[in-house]
Amino acid sequence: MENKKGISKGILIICLVIVLLVVAIVVGAFYIHNNQPVDVVEENLTGGSVALTYSDDENLFVIENAIPTSDVVGTKFDSAELFFDFTVKTEIEDANYVEYEIILVKDEKTSSSLNDNIKVYLEKEKRGTYSKVVEPTIFKSNITDRELGNDLMSVYKQKKTTSGSDNYRLRLWVSDTAVFNAGEVQNFGVKVAIKGIAK
Repeated sequence: MENKKGISKGILIICLVIVLLVVAIVVGAFYIHNNQPVDVVEENLTGGSVALTYSDDENLFVIENAIPTSDVVGTKFDSAELFFDFTVKTEIEDANYVEYEIILVKDEKTSSSLNDNIKVYLEKEKRGTYSKVVEPTIFKSNITDRELGNDLMSVYKQKKTTSGSDNYRLRLWVSDTAVFNAGEVQNFGVKVAIKGIAK
């Protein structure tokens, strides 16, 4: 009897270890899959290329039910749902340089707020730290592009003479000078687009 109980306990422990290993493998694979950068745009240029990648499920950054926020607070948002990280990769290849432009495309389906209620703030990573490259700025349509849409804002341009990757962090918030009726919902969504030239 004792021997049978010992065998049963041993089998139970082995089964438990196997189950735990299977669960760990599945969870690990799911984590790795969901944290892989996703290629959004790869633009082949004359003599070079530029690509945009991001690690979220979708190239769409939305703020919902936002309340007026000061620039001091907005620029320090550190919760993952309050900023959008993306990477621009450039390949010089046969060009002397590649210049790219970061464009925000207003998503009409998710946006209920007026453009001039929304502040945009862009940072770039350098040596592991994100630093400001664009001051807090009101969202303003300043370019036109038939492919991308009508409500576009060119935010930042960068000229690269060597191949490499640049990491960016985008934040949006409702300006503390915004004027709207009490109880009015303030939602705003943008997609990040990239345009480049190589010479």
